[in-house]
Amino acid sequence: TRNHLASFVLGTSTPTAWNPNVTGGNIYTLTPGAGSSIFIGGDFTTVGATARSRLAEVDTTTGLATAFNPAPNGEVDSIARIGSTLYIGGLFGTMGGQSRQYFAAVTTSGATTELDIGSTYIVWSATAVGTRVYIGGQFGSVSNSEFTNLGLVWIDTGQRANLADAGALTFTQAPQRNIAPYQTTVWWQTSASSSSELVWDTVSHSAWSSYANDESNS
Repeated sequence: TRNHLASFVLGTSTPTAWNPNVTGGNIYTLTPGAGSSIFIGGDFTTVGATARSRLAEVDTTTGLATAFNPAPNGEVDSIARIGSTLYIGGLFGTMGGQSRQYFAAVTTSGATTELDIGSTYIVWSATAVGTRVYIGGQFGSVSNSEFTNLGLVWIDTGQRANLADAGALTFTQAPQRNIAPYQTTVWWQTSASSSSELVWDTVSHSAWSSYANDESNS
C-alpha cells in the first residue's frame, strides 16, 4: 500500500520500499529539491507520523519529512524552485504565519520571504524560467495591476509585469491549470478538455503565438 506518493523501479511497475505514507488529503504538485529530497504540495495533513499542513519536504532515501514546515493555511497547487527559494501557488491566505494571498516565496529552510505579489485569487500553476516565475490561475489582478489569469513575477528585481503589455488577455474557457517551460517559451493549456495553447517568448518577453486543434509548438 502506498498513500498518495510512491517511487518505482525505472522501467517497471514495481514500487520500491520507499513509503512516505502521505495522508489526510491529496498531493497536487511536487518538485525536486537540490539534494536527496522532494517538495510536495496539496491538501494533506501528515507525512508518515509527522504533521505537515499542505506543504512538506520528503527525504528521498528515508521517506521521512524534514524540518521544513511553512504550514500554509490552505491548499498548495504549484511549486517552482529557483536555487534555494520555492515559489508557491495555491488557495491559501497565510504562509509561515505571514499574510500571503495565493502566492508566496519561501526558502528551502522554511522561512517566508518578503515577496508579496498580492494576487486576488488562486494561483493554480507556476513555472521557473531563469530568474522569472510565470504564474497562471484565476486571479484578476496582481500587485494592484490588472491581469487576466496569467502573470509574470520578475524574481531578479522583485517587480511584477503583465505578459500582455500590448493588451489585456481574456480567457473565455476554463482557467489554465498547466504551465510548463519549453526551450525559450512558456505554454499553458486553457482547460483540461481543450487542446488550445498560447505561447510566450521568454527571451523577447513580447511575442505571443496561439495553437489550437492539436497543432504542435515544437
